[in-house]
Amino acid sequence: MHNPYPDEPVTLKDYRLHGSTSAEFALAADMNAGTAGNDDDVTRPNVTSPASIVKLANSNNHGGDGQNVLYVDGHVEFHASPFAGVKRDNIFTNKSGVVVDSTRDMWEDSILLPTDD
Repeated sequence: MHNPYPDEPVTLKDYRLHGSTSAEFALAADMNAGTAGNDDDVTRPNVTSPASIVKLANSNNHGGDGQNVLYVDGHVEFHASPFAGVKRDNIFTNKSGVVVDSTRDMWEDSILLPTDD
């Protein structure tokens, strides 16, 4: 689920879900694979990585093939990569590539927690 606890600098930038939040904002998804375990590393791939590397960042719920993502407008889509948020944001890390952290670089940065680590 989306981590609703941003740090203070982002809160001061009016970070909150509201009526004008982008429909691409991820609220929930299959569980974040994290960075521990059998070939799990949500921090490793980028949007141009080959499928074998992207699979390391996908939820383990579907054998690494992808994850169902619930968006703020209520629709759900299956994505074959974690780059499913606003502007192809990695929904399992913040913009700086950190997994378990409340720091966000901008209001559109989804971080879905917990991980299965």
